[in-house]
Amino acid sequence: MLLLSSCATTALYGNEFEKVSSDVYTLKIYWGGPPPAFQDLQEILDTVDKRLDKEAKIFISSSNIYTAYEVIEREQHGGSFVYEVKFLK
Repeated sequence: MLLLSSCATTALYGNEFEKVSSDVYTLKIYWGGPPPAFQDLQEILDTVDKRLDKEAKIFISSSNIYTAYEVIEREQHGGSFVYEVKFLK
């Protein structure tokens, strides 16, 4: 019996939140790990969502106006996910 264990990793490669409109930003997060055939999609999504949460909290703490955020949209682009996020006051 062969057991495969994997975990997704994330990277920003210098990406930061980019302003789209008032209080709405995008962030591109890259993920890596074993090929998707050997990795559960939900595990990938959970890992990338946790990275977004970490980066959003850093962004909020560095601003003097935002207190929370909500994800408007998440799109997969090959080995990355692009999040559209609205920061709340």
